[in-house]
Order: sequence, then C-alpha cells, then structure tokens
Amino acid sequence: METKTKNNFALNIFRTFFGKAFALALLLGVISIAASAQTGSGPIYYTQGSGFFGTVYAYNGSHFEIYTNGTVIKTFSNSCRAVPPSGGVPGVVCSFGQFRNGQHIYSGWGYFFQNRVVYLMWTNENNGGQWRTINGAWVAFKPTP
Repeated sequence: METKTKNNFALNIFRTFFGKAFALALLLGVISIAASAQTGSGPIYYTQGSGFFGTVYAYNGSHFEIYTNGTVIKTFSNSCRAVPPSGGVPGVVCSFGQFRNGQHIYSGWGYFFQNRVVYLMWTNENNGGQWRTINGAWVAFKPTP
C-alpha cells in the first residue's frame, strides 16, 4: 500500500509539473503569435511622394524597430499602449528613440497599426550632448509605394 501511495504521489507531481509546463508553453506560443500579428513586418513608404523610408519589424509585441538610412528607430521597453482602431484597424502608440552607431540622436512618438501603417513624430533632438525640443509634425508611412 505504501509503495502504491508513493507512486501515485510521484505521478501526481509529474502530471502537475507537466501540465503546468505544457499550459505555459501553449500560452507563450499564443502570445507570440498574437504579438507578431500586432503589426506586420516589412517595408514602409512615405505617404507623400511614396519614397522608401525603411523596414519595420515587430518583436513579440514588446517593441518595434525601423531600420532607415543608417539608423534604427526603436520603441522603448513597455512604452506601447493600445489606441482606438483607425479605420477598424487596431494599433498601439509608443515612445521611441532613434540611434546612429549606438548614439541616441532623436526621441519621439509613433503609432503602429496592424496593417503596417505607421505615424512618427520626432519631439527631441540630441545636439552634441544637449537635448532640445523640436516637436515636429506627424509623418505618415504606408506598406506599399
């Protein structure tokens, strides 16, 4: 009787551990898929003139990056929050920094929508180690030329 109780106890521990690990793996997989669907990755173009701006990437819903003209625009960790849909398309607004060769050169705000429409506004510029407010206008980008 004692051996059977020990075996059942060990089996229950294994089942509990395996069940929790499986549920966690499933949850993380669903979150990863949902996050990557948050905004498509690919090229974006100016809405005015249709020139190529850069390539946007979504990373597990944690942040976005846009590679453009020798720089990278990265949203700051945990800075994104949901916004009301635009034309029925869900999106987020995030604060970002723009970097060249690892140096932080600009900061601003960006809207990132699920259909790869992006709006950026640069608000601060690093000029020789001194930050100044520039508060530029919103610039719109679209996924096709």
